[in-house]
Amino acid sequence: MPIHVSINGLGGYLCIIHAEPWWKYRDLKQKIETTLSLETGSFCILYGDTKVLSTKFLQTLPVGSNADLTLLMLELSKQERDSALNKIRPSLSWGEINAALQTLQKRVWLDREFVKAAVKQNGWMLEKASDMLRADRQIVLAAVHTDGSALKFASDELRADCNIVFAAVYQTGSALEFASNDLRADREIVLVAVRQASSGLEFASDELRADREIVLAATYRGHRRDIRKCCSPWWSGWFCVRCNHQH
Repeated sequence: MPIHVSINGLGGYLCIIHAEPWWKYRDLKQKIETTLSLETGSFCILYGDTKVLSTKFLQTLPVGSNADLTLLMLELSKQERDSALNKIRPSLSWGEINAALQTLQKRVWLDREFVKAAVKQNGWMLEKASDMLRADRQIVLAAVHTDGSALKFASDELRADCNIVFAAVYQTGSALEFASNDLRADREIVLVAVRQASSGLEFASDELRADREIVLAATYRGHRRDIRKCCSPWWSGWFCVRCNHQH
C-alpha cells in the first residue's frame, strides 16, 4: 500500500505523490522533479522543520499513511534569472514568447525576483506565477501597472483590494471586470474606470450603470451607441432618443 505524500510550497499545495514504501529518498525526489518539471538540485524537502536527508526516510513512515512535506525552492542564480527573462523579452513576437514559455521550467515561476521582473515586462505573465506570488501585493501591483487586465490573475483577496483595483482600472478601464463585486459598486473606482475607457461601464454594478455622472463620464470615452449597451435601461432609452433626434 502506497504512502500518500502531499507536497506543499511556501504558498500552499503543489501536488500529491503516491510513494512506495520501499522507495529511497532519491526516488521520491526524482518523482517530484518529474511531476513538477523541476531541475535536479533546485530544491530541498522539509518534514516539519527538519530537512529530509535520510535515504530511508519513507521506510520510517507507516505503510498507507499520509505525510506532509514542504518543498523549499533554492533561488535562481542571476545568470539563470537573466537567461529566462531574455527568452520572454518584450521585443519578441507573441508567437516567439509563447514558444519560449513552453521551455521554461516551473521552477522559475516560484522565484519571486524573476516573476517581479517578468510582470514588469508583460503584466500577463502573472498568469504563470505560483498561487503564492499571485497573492503578493508588490508583484500584482507591478503587473497591473504594466497591464491593468492582469488583475484577472491576482488572488481573490487582491482583486478586492481598493488600491490594487484602482491602479488596474486607471491603466485599463475594462479591468473593472475582474474586480470584486464590492469594488464594482464603488463609485470612485467606477468613475476612474469609465474615464479611462467607456467599456468599463459594462462591468459596473446595476446601480452605478444608472448613475448620471458615471454614464455621462463614459460618453466622453466612447460612442453613444456603444454606451447604450452598457448603461441602465432608462439611460439606454435616453441615448436612443438623442441619437434619433440628431438624425
